[in-house]
Amino acid sequence: MKGLLLKDLYTMRSYLRTLAVMFVFYIVLGFVSRTSSFFAAFVGVLCIVMTVTSYAYDQTCGWNLYGASLPVSRREMVRSKYLLALLLSAAGILVTLLAHLLFVLGGRGGTLAEILPNALGAGASGFLIVIILLPVLYRFGVEKGRLVMMILAAGIMGGIFLMAQISPGIHIPEDRIRAVLWSVPAVLAVMLVISYSLSCRFFEAKDL
Repeated sequence: MKGLLLKDLYTMRSYLRTLAVMFVFYIVLGFVSRTSSFFAAFVGVLCIVMTVTSYAYDQTCGWNLYGASLPVSRREMVRSKYLLALLLSAAGILVTLLAHLLFVLGGRGGTLAEILPNALGAGASGFLIVIILLPVLYRFGVEKGRLVMMILAAGIMGGIFLMAQISPGIHIPEDRIRAVLWSVPAVLAVMLVISYSLSCRFFEAKDL
């Protein structure tokens, strides 16, 4: 398992420069607009793009066929992708924490109380999209998976825009908001189990 995860991390080293450029871009964009909410998008991009890139690379170079000849099971190969997504989400949360802290200390908006919820929300959103996308990749492959990813991203952005339009006229009690927030980890855990089971089933049934 450790070897599979390291293989993915070594493969992504060439993308670190691109991620660094994106990080600087969002920093500048946030300072100009006086908001750090752009880093939620950065976390989503980090989780989605890197996970899809890792899967696409494995498919392109024939790794899945080669990996099947090694003393690792297909379930372990699938599990390594989920661990990769989890690590990327954790890295995204740390980056978002740092960005929010810089914005607050620099007087560019926000408060210290908002830092942790914003970072965790961004990380959870990015991980949620990935656990929805991975079974699609294992079932249909990269090309159709990218189409689903674009549809999913468009739906999420449309939902966020719609909520932003209607939320000012809606009053939700704080206790209900807290109850929803506390239920997020449990919902993510259930969805993770379902997603992992589907990915394993699809990958084990696939003819390499």
